[in-house]
Amino acid sequence: DDKVIGIDSVDIGEAKTKKFQEMLDALKLEGKCLFVMDEINDIVRRASRNIGAVTLKTYKDFNTLDVLTCDNLIVSKAALEKIKERFVSCR
Repeated sequence: DDKVIGIDSVDIGEAKTKKFQEMLDALKLEGKCLFVMDEINDIVRRASRNIGAVTLKTYKDFNTLDVLTCDNLIVSKAALEKIKERFVSCR
C-alpha cells in the first residue's frame, strides 16, 4: 500500500526522535518514508536521523530511484511549489 501525502510542513518543535516517530505514527506511515522538503532544518534532520526507514531530501536532490524505492512519499507544500517552478522553467 504505497502512499503519497502532502503536508504543510514538518514542525516537531524539538530535535527528539520520539517527536518525529509520533508524527509518523499519527500519519499511519509504515515502511520506507521519503520526505521531500524545500529545505531541511537542523531540528528535523537530528530528530529523524535515528529512524532507519526515513530519508530526507530537498526538492533539488530527490530522484526517480528515491521515489521508486520508498513505500511512502511525503512532500511539503513549499517543496511541491518549487518542484512545479523547476519543471515549468525547463520548458
